[in-house]
Amino acid sequence: MSFFRKRQKDYATNFINGNYPPGQSSMQNWSILDPVPPVDESDGPAYNGSPVNETDQPLVDYSDDFPPGYGDLQIVSSDGVIFHFHRWLLEYMSPVLRNMLRTAEINNRGGRLQDFKIQEYSTDLTNLLKFFDPKMMNPTLDYGTLTNMLDLGARYEITKLIDWIKTWMSDNLDEFFTFNNDMYTALDLFKLAKRFRMKKLAQGAFRVLIKAPNAEVDMYVKHHMPDDYYKLLVGLRHNRVKWFQEEIKGMLARGAPVTLLSGDGLAINDTEYIDITRTVVELAFAIASEPSYDCLVRKFPQSFHADYFDGSQAAMEELRNKALVLEAELPPMALASDWDD
Repeated sequence: MSFFRKRQKDYATNFINGNYPPGQSSMQNWSILDPVPPVDESDGPAYNGSPVNETDQPLVDYSDDFPPGYGDLQIVSSDGVIFHFHRWLLEYMSPVLRNMLRTAEINNRGGRLQDFKIQEYSTDLTNLLKFFDPKMMNPTLDYGTLTNMLDLGARYEITKLIDWIKTWMSDNLDEFFTFNNDMYTALDLFKLAKRFRMKKLAQGAFRVLIKAPNAEVDMYVKHHMPDDYYKLLVGLRHNRVKWFQEEIKGMLARGAPVTLLSGDGLAINDTEYIDITRTVVELAFAIASEPSYDCLVRKFPQSFHADYFDGSQAAMEELRNKALVLEAELPPMALASDWDD
């Protein structure tokens, strides 16, 4: 053993045993060249990288949902968590897993398979086994879980899982996109939808992308979406811009006579008409860069409500109701051959 290797070994042993150098209460300022007290080996050999007490056993991490005794097969995830599950159910749900189990038995020389090791993280394996088990088959799908479960379904040829996810998505689309409504997530979900031919998921993603700012769409979406679908998106955004601009002009035009006919004697002069026109132009430009009701609310001048016409609040409320209905609609998807539903 080299000098320095022995010094490191002695240092570690004394550190564990609390046997610090003379005059020190810790090893904080100790150098590898300083004198070291002799190692007390009365309880066994000096520390060599294994537990001091050789009888100590490493902790075993069992699954809370699938503990020992839950099934006849012991499954070990890639991060070391042990699951107990029914082998027959695993084989029934996935032909790939069935072949993997039989291959593992052959490699075990026909003996009883003790541990079935699988290269999946415990969180993903938990969700998969919960889907397999009739008593637990109700996993909640968020963005990360959805992606991983679809990948598992494809990798292990679990058609029942993919079909169930498609049905779940159709039933819970609006709620799902309430928490996944940013542009980058929507683009990833569109790619996922196209890969698994999930039309409803693709429509939900497009519904978000239609409202995204132009700068982000041009800079990012354009380079990460197939050309035919990008052209479809651009066309849908253009139609949305035209709709908002017409509604804005109509709303402000309706507001002027409301004020003139009110009983407070207020009249709109030329300057106020100019201000109304300027407001229409500013809002039209804003909507062209981000065709969404949220953008309209942010850009609409608050002083305009109070100063120029009394009907603005009612007109804005009417526009809001129309816009929310329009933005909730699922846009059409081109190329029907790309989708299953």
